[in-house]
Amino acid sequence: MRRIILCRQKGAALIVALVLLLILTILGIMALDASLYEVNIVGNQKVYNAAFYAAESGFDEFRSNPPLGHPNDHVPFSSPKPVGTSGNTCRYKWDRIGTRDDGGISYEIFKVTSEGTAPNFPSAGRVTIEAAIEVEAGGTQIPAPPVPKAKIKSWREVTKAN
Repeated sequence: MRRIILCRQKGAALIVALVLLLILTILGIMALDASLYEVNIVGNQKVYNAAFYAAESGFDEFRSNPPLGHPNDHVPFSSPKPVGTSGNTCRYKWDRIGTRDDGGISYEIFKVTSEGTAPNFPSAGRVTIEAAIEVEAGGTQIPAPPVPKAKIKSWREVTKAN
């Protein structure tokens, strides 16, 4: 009787081995797909960070040369300026939104919108941020850049639909 059972099982080990191999192959493909997905996420985060820091440099550009005493209350986006050596660019615009006097010290308040762009990613690598920046006017004399008393009062990231 034992011989009859063994005779019926010819090739069963091969089928079991092939099914296990198929299951392991599917698991391997799923793991590879998940790791490629994670690599794409990290790449997108790197592009976003590059564009964000480029946009922040627009604030630095504004703070190093504030438009105190400028006759206009609104200036459109500047031409793109290179940031660093990786090809990132930034441009900014500003609106004078008011002044305030704090104990005899005069401040001009600006709403600055800065846009940073990472190279080769015109839409995915673009970040726009806004800030309210107060600059100490220092009386009638316009201070020479850089102005150490320019401070960012508040800022936020702006999400724009493309």
